[in-house]
Amino acid sequence: MEDTKIRQKVEKFIKKTFLLGEEGNLPHDKSLTKGEIVDSIGIIELIDFISSEFNITIPDNLLTPENLDSIESIVKLIKKILAGK
Repeated sequence: MEDTKIRQKVEKFIKKTFLLGEEGNLPHDKSLTKGEIVDSIGIIELIDFISSEFNITIPDNLLTPENLDSIESIVKLIKKILAGK
């Protein structure tokens, strides 16, 4: 799957779920937690979305803040897991 398609799906989910459908620019490298877009419960929702949307299981060792803190890091995580399938 292309990076662009992954990025679009993740960004759409984040905007719909955490920004209540707000349109506008969400920088792909912006911290989702430090920017107070996603809290700890939101991370769980995000993991659930990633798992179901992309039909993957995120190994425990990859469930790190660095892998889930921005749209760009999430895209890299998904690509890494998909490449290993």
